[in-house]
Amino acid sequence: MSFGIYAEAVHRPEYRESKEETIAAVIRDMQADGSSGATIRFATPQGEQTEQTALTLVSNNPHVYSGPPDYGRRTRLDAGVIEITTIARGTDAAGVATKGGRRWEAEELVLESDNPILAGLDGEALTFEPPLVLKIVPRGLRVLVPRGTKPGYVSPVETFAAQLIGVSLLAGLDGGPDKRDVTVATLISFGFP
Repeated sequence: MSFGIYAEAVHRPEYRESKEETIAAVIRDMQADGSSGATIRFATPQGEQTEQTALTLVSNNPHVYSGPPDYGRRTRLDAGVIEITTIARGTDAAGVATKGGRRWEAEELVLESDNPILAGLDGEALTFEPPLVLKIVPRGLRVLVPRGTKPGYVSPVETFAAQLIGVSLLAGLDGGPDKRDVTVATLISFGFP
């Protein structure tokens, strides 16, 4: 489930006809009004209180980098945790302003807001009343995979970069042959160092 840029985009009527252009328009609109995304509050494991998110992805079980064309896959579906990847602004435990990307795993994530929370899930626009609690429900989903399927392992360090690259490409930012340039362009567009 996604909050921030993607969620804002899928709630726009023009998204169905022009996905990339709509995502790019959301980014431009956020920059024009001086915001860095949706006003959604949540805590990180480091004690930071996030106040505004440009992008927050919450997935059932962690992903690992797998390269093109999908850039990420789950090696397990039974880890019992959610993976949170975010680009957000907020404050740390001492009240000092923070901004940037974070990735962690948790049993649950509680999202707070003063307004309904917009979300995007597989191209669908969803709206939730806060607080929104996201967590894994044991045995909530049964998944069948082809016999002999053995997912490969890739370092978790590469996962975060791959997710940012994918979002950057959706936003229409072109980093040329070195797609890591796209990630940098995305972070710069939100004022993150």
